[in-house]
Amino acid sequence: MVLTHGVGLGPLGLPEMVAEGQRVLKDYHVVDPADDVATVLGDAMAGRQGAIVLAPHVALRRDDPDAIVAAAPAGARYVLAVGTVSWGVGNLPMPRSNYFVGYIARARLIDVRTKAVVAEAGCMQAPDGSEFNGAYADLTANNGALIKTELAARADRCIHFLERDLLAL
Repeated sequence: MVLTHGVGLGPLGLPEMVAEGQRVLKDYHVVDPADDVATVLGDAMAGRQGAIVLAPHVALRRDDPDAIVAAAPAGARYVLAVGTVSWGVGNLPMPRSNYFVGYIARARLIDVRTKAVVAEAGCMQAPDGSEFNGAYADLTANNGALIKTELAARADRCIHFLERDLLAL
């Protein structure tokens, strides 16, 4: 789910926020960072105990281990599935005009033989003071260049936590 800034309607503003998020994706060509996260984690795991990283954009439900295993190439021992849970543009309570980019991802290592999830980790990159805080117009200027930069930075930080928590690296 992609969310962006919305009107001050609380939950009633959710449809507008989702619609604006979809517009940002389309108009600014913002790419889901999950494939890049999976590639980095896959490279870190390369060859370890027969792990295989599924090709990007494999059409499957990322919550269904059976479907994930079914998409695995023959001979795979483990499958690494990485997905974006949510990312979006939010604003801080004070001042209300300061916006930030947040990112949430989930990664699972699935045993192909048993279809069991043998390791799972997630990351949530919420505001911590290191990110851009400014006006929404600044984030969307230049075809969303700052959104893309901030999203990449959040994804890079997620990689660190996923390597530590999922792969014990």
